Amino acid sequence: MKFTKFIILTILLLLLVLGIMNGQSLKVLRTDVDSIRSGFVTATYTIGIDIVAEGITNCNGVTFEMSYDSYNYIKYSQWQHGAFGPKTTTAVISEDDNPLHQGKVYVGATSGEDIGHASIDNPMVIHLDFVVTPDAPNGGTVTLSFTNAMAVINDSSTGGTIINLQSQPAVFDIHGYVDVYPGDTDNNGIVDNRDFAYIDLYMGYGTEAIPVRSFKRENPSTVWEAQRCLLWDDVMATYADCDGNGEVTVTDVLVWKYNFLKTHSIAVKSKDHTQTSDLRNNDFIKTENSISIPVYINSVEDFLGVSGQIDLENNNDYKILGIEKGDLFDGKQAFIYTGIDVQNKSCSFAIGSLDEFPTGKSGVLTYVIVEPLSKNSEKNVNVEIKNLTGISHDGMFFDIESATNVNEISQNDSKIILSNDGSNLKIFHGNLKNDDNEPIIYDLLGNVLKCNYLYSDNTLSIDISGLNSGVYFLCMDVNNSFIYLKFIK
Repeated sequence: MKFTKFIILTILLLLLVLGIMNGQSLKVLRTDVDSIRSGFVTATYTIGIDIVAEGITNCNGVTFEMSYDSYNYIKYSQWQHGAFGPKTTTAVISEDDNPLHQGKVYVGATSGEDIGHASIDNPMVIHLDFVVTPDAPNGGTVTLSFTNAMAVINDSSTGGTIINLQSQPAVFDIHGYVDVYPGDTDNNGIVDNRDFAYIDLYMGYGTEAIPVRSFKRENPSTVWEAQRCLLWDDVMATYADCDGNGEVTVTDVLVWKYNFLKTHSIAVKSKDHTQTSDLRNNDFIKTENSISIPVYINSVEDFLGVSGQIDLENNNDYKILGIEKGDLFDGKQAFIYTGIDVQNKSCSFAIGSLDEFPTGKSGVLTYVIVEPLSKNSEKNVNVEIKNLTGISHDGMFFDIESATNVNEISQNDSKIILSNDGSNLKIFHGNLKNDDNEPIIYDLLGNVLKCNYLYSDNTLSIDISGLNSGVYFLCMDVNNSFIYLKFIK
């Protein structure tokens, strides 16, 4: 018996809901945002809505009272005529407050035609604009509700008829200002390995790649303190923007590292976060055909990490698989972030030590791993390293200008003269000195090769007679400025 009553009540409720959905009713349509963002409003922004009389034929006019709560934060702004035709007449009266502590808008709209000429179906009655104040509380709601909603229609059997309209309240969440701690991307009070994953999840948000509405923080910095920011359309992406510039990019990974293991709640206790392996967001598998290209940098100061971009220079014979940590991280665990484009022709990256500064300011930061797309791919692989940015021990960003741009060096370069007869590689430079660092030669797999060399009269001579035929890279220090050359034997 109880089960039968439950079934009957369920059917009646379903019929009621279907009746409202398919009946003659008022409907609220957002015009300021797309449908994906129609469930919330944002502080400092305007709400635009169209009020539509749905399920009505031969309509001549509509009237209703609309009330809204949170009137301290939601302010009526203006209205525009609906779509009743060229003779449309609209009357609007608004109240900022009333004894029920609500805002109200009274609307009456008509086509201006005699009832016998009423022919508008499902008319858009009126457009209303509201403004959300800057102090609207994040997490609050605003509800629009309707009373005394009626329509005048041309009923062919009786002439003009007044009908009551159904309505459902429209409820919107409020996006206001929140506190962001730079690096705490999941907003749980501590910066740890989990936050690395959230940066990966929201990478590209706020950029041309994923153009959601985003906002810069008011006073962005890497300093571990609460920083005020307007909530993004995608809520959690707000916290993934670690540097506060309104975009989630590889630079945010550097801020995550800078504030690693910091907390902003006494309820959160730091645990043993010893990392026994490298932390990376993407794994890849090398093959016997993979080529490792070393990226050599010369930094002006110590760094916690470096971000940048790798591009294959119009080379359709190869794709980028990823990056591996370079010699600067020997014996250390590293974080390695890579974002590879769909065509595998470019890769944004961030890399740094999980524990401490790398040893030295200069050396091989990382190896770019590329893969030939066919057996006939040329062995001459060109890549370009761009937009290198380091983060210092005090949380400041700085440019790293000296990097691996793996291109052929011009024989007529104004500073360097390079000769190669297959047995001896000679480099002439006006600032070459005997006390310059030992030149380092790498093969395409990233192996360091030992070759005899000699400095004499601003010339460096390197014996390459023992090398197999192929492509090699030479790193050398010239007067505290690093030079990176590619040569072929």
